Amino acid sequence: MTAHVLIVDADSSAASVTQAGVGRVAPEATLDVVGSTREAWQRAQRHHPDVLIIDPSPDPFGCARLIGLLREQHVPVRIIVLASRSSPALRRDLERLGVTDYINKPAPLPQLLQKVQSALT
Repeated sequence: MTAHVLIVDADSSAASVTQAGVGRVAPEATLDVVGSTREAWQRAQRHHPDVLIIDPSPDPFGCARLIGLLREQHVPVRIIVLASRSSPALRRDLERLGVTDYINKPAPLPQLLQKVQSALT
């Protein structure tokens, strides 16, 4: 079965870099890139992601809500937070929701890609 990776980032340039990197380490994966948590929820309803890569900025509440909804539906998704603006409180809140990995931007691309590979295996 082909893995599905959903990338949520309001910064389209950053999303493109993430998409290109994930495409290199997981060329067989289906990649969706969206700019908002609302779009992400709509995509996730049609095709549950195996891996969610999300930057909570500029909507940390929406990010937490999306993760919470996925967890409520028992979607077995690995979640990688790639935070451009982080705080200890945000990190704690998202880790309580079952985030797999939490990385602060700017993150070295190899670090992110290693996390993606690990999530897909």
